[in-house]
Amino acid sequence: MNKNQIKEIIIKEAAISELPALLTGLTRERKVYLIVDKNTYQAAGSSISMELKKTGFQVEEVFLKGEKIVANTDYFFKLLKELRRDGYFLACGSGTINDLARFVSFKLEKPYVIAATAPSMDGYASHVSPITVDGIKETYNAVTPEAIVADLDVLKTAPWEMIQAGFGDLLGKISALLDWKLSNILFGVELHQEAVSLVEGELRRLIALRADLRSRTTESIETLTKGLVNSGIAMQLVGNSRPASGAEHHISHFLEMYGEIHGVELPPHGIKVALGEYFVSRLYLKLYELDFAGLVYIDDYERRRERIRENYLERAVPVLETLEERWNKEQLDTGFLRSKEREIKSLIEENMEYLQEVEDCLKETGILEREDIRAIDRGWLFKAVQSSFEIRNRYTVAVLLSQVGLLEEWSHELVDDFEKLIS
Repeated sequence: MNKNQIKEIIIKEAAISELPALLTGLTRERKVYLIVDKNTYQAAGSSISMELKKTGFQVEEVFLKGEKIVANTDYFFKLLKELRRDGYFLACGSGTINDLARFVSFKLEKPYVIAATAPSMDGYASHVSPITVDGIKETYNAVTPEAIVADLDVLKTAPWEMIQAGFGDLLGKISALLDWKLSNILFGVELHQEAVSLVEGELRRLIALRADLRSRTTESIETLTKGLVNSGIAMQLVGNSRPASGAEHHISHFLEMYGEIHGVELPPHGIKVALGEYFVSRLYLKLYELDFAGLVYIDDYERRRERIRENYLERAVPVLETLEERWNKEQLDTGFLRSKEREIKSLIEENMEYLQEVEDCLKETGILEREDIRAIDRGWLFKAVQSSFEIRNRYTVAVLLSQVGLLEEWSHELVDDFEKLIS
């Protein structure tokens, strides 16, 4: 089984009706294990089951039970207990069900298909699964689905909060791609133009269509879904998350970490990414106005270690190890940095329209109105903007601004501005 081969992607209205023919082309199995929970069964699972049965498939419905299904070892073993190798696996859901199904498929060495129920995240095409083990989320190798089926009639009825999350996740690609290109300018990190184009195309179309999302128009939901799927494919092309994850995701990960440490439930991933994009887009806009002639490179190893211990609390040890790994390779010469001013500012200019539209995007999709966004502790936000770049070994605009001694000051300004915006 080729773990990284997607053979078919169907994103259209009435896509469920094409599942029998699709499965017939993918497998000789006539027994299908349909993996659902109560919500995804109602959204699409029941229709899928009937469609398959009337075309001669034997359907075994495998329900994941509970008020909140999470991708952890308990649910993994529950699913493993119900599945057998005598049939084909068809998962019906979005993030959590897909993560569990792909990991079980990997362990049982069986292929699977995902029938999407919400345009809520960019992991449909992923080949890894984030699974929580003993309270800590770890990423494990898994398989990509053999096919992704996204019925737009189903996706248009997804909860608005899930559509918001998908939009936020895709919006974050603005700064993710900028961070990748910034790394290319400063360190020669290789760009994969096909991956960049895959993400940029649908992202820019969606920004133009964002007002239509509330009306759930077919075009806007289709564009969002294609953008999310393409992001996953782009990550496969380059073998890492560069096309889809930068400083905005680091802010999301930091807030998630704080939520886990303090036992506070925070907004879904895509919403936190949208919040991260608000801050990172402004970092880029402020960088554009900066005169590089006045920059002084002041990065200090011991000061960064001290701040990591202060802000990462009991999770500090692996972050300190990451700092040790990245320190030497991320050092810059002040003269070299100044010589790259025009190139960096040209990069920002090319994306100026989109950076300036981020706030309007968040307002028009109601993300800034969400109570869970407004409830986030302001101290946490400041620490996230100031220190989240340490969480991953990846160069971003936040690393650059830290190295020249501007990130702390700008973090205070941006969090203050955000407080005024939502008050």
